[in-house]
Amino acid sequence: MDCNSRLYIIFNLMQEFLIASWINPWWTLEPESAGGWSYLYSSFNIVEGIFWVGFAIIVLRRYLQHRKSYWEIGYSFVFLLFGLTDFIESSQMSVPLLMAKAVILVVLFSLRSFVRKKYYPSAWY
Repeated sequence: MDCNSRLYIIFNLMQEFLIASWINPWWTLEPESAGGWSYLYSSFNIVEGIFWVGFAIIVLRRYLQHRKSYWEIGYSFVFLLFGLTDFIESSQMSVPLLMAKAVILVVLFSLRSFVRKKYYPSAWY
């Protein structure tokens, strides 16, 4: 076997590993074989998603009442996005989903800090 053949085999193995571990979901809810843990995890994520969507509605309502900044619309949208990722997580988990959740969470905390300091400095929440 020559060097090119070995490199080709190594490249294919690495590609298959990346697809299997990073792109494809590593957990999916399969009702026919799901146990108690799967249903508990799925249910928790659905409830959590409902809470995040509720926070999005609260922030949007606050914007509609006070209209202090368009940033609040973005802040509400990021809450909604995070809630939607929880709905997706209730049926499958993958590395790209976790990475998306991490990015959304960083944006969410950044917007929260900015909006609170600039427009609601005396708010308790």
